[in-house]
Amino acid sequence: MTYSTLLAADKEAAGGFNPMMIVLLLLVVLMIFMMFRNRKKAQAQQEEKKTKLLPGAKVMTTAGIFGTVKYVDLDENKVTLETAPGQTMVFHAQAISTFVDDQPAEAASLAETTKPTENDGNQDDGEAPRA
Repeated sequence: MTYSTLLAADKEAAGGFNPMMIVLLLLVVLMIFMMFRNRKKAQAQQEEKKTKLLPGAKVMTTAGIFGTVKYVDLDENKVTLETAPGQTMVFHAQAISTFVDDQPAEAASLAETTKPTENDGNQDDGEAPRA
C-alpha cells in the first residue's frame, strides 16, 4: 500500500456518509425520550397516590398486608393502618403499594351466585347412600 491509498482511505472514513451513525443517534434520542416519559409517569402516580391516601381508604402494603388508613402524616411520611378491628400498624408512606377497590368483592359475590360446574355432592351420581 502506498501513502496515497492510505490517505484516500482516511478521507473516506472521516468524511463519508455513515448510516450506522444515524441509527445510533436515533437510538440515543429515543432512549432519552423514554427516560423523561417514564419519570413523568412515575411523578403522576406519586401525585395520584397522595390524593387517594386519605383516612378510610383500603390499601395493600408492599409486604402484602391489607388494611384501612386511619391516619396520614405526610410531614413524616407515616401512615397508620388498621389491619384488624382495634389493631393498628404504622408504615412509611412509600410502603403503600396499591389501593384495594370494592370491584373485586362485587365480582366474588357474583361468582357465588352462579351455578357450579363441578359435582358438589348434592347430585345423584348413581350410587346408593352409605349408612
